Amino acid sequence: MEVEAMKDKMEKVLTHLESFLSDSEESMFGSKTPQELLVVVSANLSSVKSTGYLSSPEQMLNMFLPTASLQEIAMDNGWGSQYIELADHFEQALESCS
Repeated sequence: MEVEAMKDKMEKVLTHLESFLSDSEESMFGSKTPQELLVVVSANLSSVKSTGYLSSPEQMLNMFLPTASLQEIAMDNGWGSQYIELADHFEQALESCS
């Protein structure tokens, strides 16, 4: 897939994450709140829109690690299957945006 398509994919992933996190409650198993993660996701989305690159790729990658707060929040808020799909798309687009 070409670089521009991957950057578009990353933008869509981050937009979906913003939406899910905005409607999510805290997880008792997550070390971060949805609002804390939303700040990071929103900053990276702005960066992808303006420059085509993530502002903090390592921080975003860490958010998608197994049992990280993002996964815990997704599971506790009923969007665990969408999280898996978003993580897959994120991984596919990461190289083009970092």
